[in-house]
Amino acid sequence: MFNNLTLGQYYPCNSFIHRLDPRTKFLSLIPIILAATATRNIFILVGLFLFLAILVGLSKVPVAIFLRQIRLFIWIVGITFILHAFLTTGGTALEIPFAGLKITSYGLYSGLFFGLRLLLIISFSLVLMFTTAPTEMTDGIEKMLRPLKRIGWQTDKYALMLGITLRFIPILFEEGDRIRKAQISRGAHFEGSIYSRMHSLASIVIPLFISVFKRADVLALALEARGYPGKGNRTYYRDLRFKLADLEAFIIVFVITSGVFLL
Repeated sequence: MFNNLTLGQYYPCNSFIHRLDPRTKFLSLIPIILAATATRNIFILVGLFLFLAILVGLSKVPVAIFLRQIRLFIWIVGITFILHAFLTTGGTALEIPFAGLKITSYGLYSGLFFGLRLLLIISFSLVLMFTTAPTEMTDGIEKMLRPLKRIGWQTDKYALMLGITLRFIPILFEEGDRIRKAQISRGAHFEGSIYSRMHSLASIVIPLFISVFKRADVLALALEARGYPGKGNRTYYRDLRFKLADLEAFIIVFVITSGVFLL
């Protein structure tokens, strides 16, 4: 059932990470990303990868699904590695004749380091998205932004827009795949040269945009039919509360990230 999960789609499971408050996951992700960004030691990045492996195990998300999602970002990591390898100065490791290009030893190390850092940040973000339902994510963001209501920010509307956006991502992937299969059944070809692929891609993009606008119009009518936006204080179906497990998670993340900053 979950072999074709779209990017960042929620994986339902009853794990320790899933049961954490979404605010805990958001607030824990921030210092982890800061620690990965601030460190200059590649061994610390390796240690953070070990911590990531523990989190993936605790989340009970199948490793094959997690790696399949990571594979979508390998090209970004590859481009980062290549750019640093050629553009960073410091000790020539390999020179390409007739091209005037040099691969430096420090560039190889720098490309590996920054590539691993980027992959680490993406991986921790995917853990958050895999283990947090879109409704929980929007509720958590709204609760964190609630103090801004005192200065006139309509945080509930921003949270609603975020929730709709997250829900539309898998729908767009499914709709695009459905349109592509329909066009193939009508004789369309999505192979060959780049020009022919781009030309065939228009047969997907245009119907997809039309479908998106139709869905948005139906959604707007549904919101109006339910009386949105309403007046008065909003009530919540799920009342988020911090638990002992959330405190334990905060302590673990604080200890790990503090150690990174101190080293």
